[in-house]
Amino acid sequence: MKHTLTALFTLFFAVCAQAQPMQQTTPVKPANPPISPQIQPQARPLYTLDVSRSVLQFYVNARLTNVKGLFRQMTLADVTQTGDLSTLRGKLLVDTASVFTREKKRDDHLKADDFFWSEKYPNAIVTLKNVAPAGQKDLYNCTISLRIRDKEKNFVVPTTIVNTPEGVTANGQFIVDRTYYDLNGEYMANKIMSDDAEITFRFVLVKNR
Repeated sequence: MKHTLTALFTLFFAVCAQAQPMQQTTPVKPANPPISPQIQPQARPLYTLDVSRSVLQFYVNARLTNVKGLFRQMTLADVTQTGDLSTLRGKLLVDTASVFTREKKRDDHLKADDFFWSEKYPNAIVTLKNVAPAGQKDLYNCTISLRIRDKEKNFVVPTTIVNTPEGVTANGQFIVDRTYYDLNGEYMANKIMSDDAEITFRFVLVKNR
């Protein structure tokens, strides 16, 4: 009898368990993936300087040997143009260690601390601040600042600027007093060299498509 009652109770509880509705499990939502920061694409430069067709050279009169040289490395920076040529703005970074006068000993001296001091001041910086029509076709008065070493000075440079199918060309010339920028050199060199350096340039800017 005892065994019969045990079997009945066991059967009763089994039936009750089957009769109870199964609890529905709330599905677990997958965790949202982390949001990656959006990388803003860098704006493509408006122009690229064609170094192979551009030139930035200087000429200094001396009693024994006139000095003529150029810079072989230059880079455009921060160039903008919102309208015609009068809205052109930008910077030119000139690598002073790229100075070239066809005489290695003189080039090494020009990179030293009594001239360009290229180790401390690797770039001379030309900043185009204003472009104003000068009353003749393609001629503009360009206000620039020229920074060499830790000195900076403004110049107004008559410049021929021409739109071309590929971009812009600019040609001009101006005089710089090298002593203002502490480009003094040795004592004897100052005795035989003019303080004035004639700067001549031709820049070919190719528009990026």
